[in-house]
Amino acid sequence: MKRYLLLSIPFLLFACGKEPLVDVTSDMAGSWKHYTTAADYHIIRIYDDGQGVLEWYNADGLTKTTPQREWYIKDNRIYFGKAAFNGELYDIDEYPQTAAAEIINGKDTIYVGEQYCILDGSYYRGL
Repeated sequence: MKRYLLLSIPFLLFACGKEPLVDVTSDMAGSWKHYTTAADYHIIRIYDDGQGVLEWYNADGLTKTTPQREWYIKDNRIYFGKAAFNGELYDIDEYPQTAAAEIINGKDTIYVGEQYCILDGSYYRGL
């Protein structure tokens, strides 16, 4: 029992201190798409109520989706759930904005007038 308590302390400290994303900003609400290859991409969905899902796609369509959870924020990093692991957290490098010129970055293309944000150094196009 003592071992369980000692192991749970770092987990609780890591999970604490985050605020619900919608309590801090509504700027990130929307769906954000990022290509990892020409055929593979994932979509981050952040609903207006702060809930959301993550979805992964390939040339055949949807390959994986997560259960709906709440998004949190702390120190300019968004977390998918209170304790986010395995690619379920993102550093916000640039908040959503409108492209003034066409942006081509890796496999992602953002056209003039489209919304985009930069998370973990990667461009995400607003859907």
